[in-house]
Amino acid sequence: MELYKFLKKEHFDLLLANGTVRVGTLMNYRSHEQGTMVTDRMEGAKNFSGGFENLTSNDLKQSYTLSTLVEVSDGSTGIGYLDNIVIEEPNYFIFSVSDGYSKQAHEKWFEQQAYDYCYKIIAPNTFFRRITRKLNEIQPVEFIGIFPVRYYNEKAGMDFFDPLEKLPAFTLKDYDEYSEQNEIRAVWRPKTMGAISPIDISYKGLSSYIADQGHFLDAS
Repeated sequence: MELYKFLKKEHFDLLLANGTVRVGTLMNYRSHEQGTMVTDRMEGAKNFSGGFENLTSNDLKQSYTLSTLVEVSDGSTGIGYLDNIVIEEPNYFIFSVSDGYSKQAHEKWFEQQAYDYCYKIIAPNTFFRRITRKLNEIQPVEFIGIFPVRYYNEKAGMDFFDPLEKLPAFTLKDYDEYSEQNEIRAVWRPKTMGAISPIDISYKGLSSYIADQGHFLDAS
């Protein structure tokens, strides 16, 4: 898997000079300050809507979410409809990248976010280990992995038996005009309770795990 990070040239220069990167949070991604391509009001949550009839206790076991909302005793059936059920999940630290580079995608990032630069992470495992080590000097975290983002219609709500319902909310986003960006997320779980905020970390030498040559779009 090849991972690419779109960003502004000024932030790339900080990475080269000081090994500086920003690790965001799901809740921060809800903020409109992040821009159109990044903001999602449902980050860290899932929206469900759906009807069910002749639902047995065995059927109920096929949906983790529905089984937490509805009870059907053995030998009986249930009928009903649940609309706009929002399930909030814990906040996590997130570092978003893309699983490939295309000039067309970069032009969209440039147009919407003014991201005129893109670099390739050539040693993802080591790159994220270094970030994890530095994060733990600031706040205790557990690196839980790298995950592809999956898309669904948040406004309509997900069906309770959709295969996506079992995935953690940090892997889910609204299907929109930016869904083709093939987002990949490195995710860290905070080990302590309480609110978390984006963290700027600096790890000298972090730039040695990215490609020497990035992709630059000239504003002119």
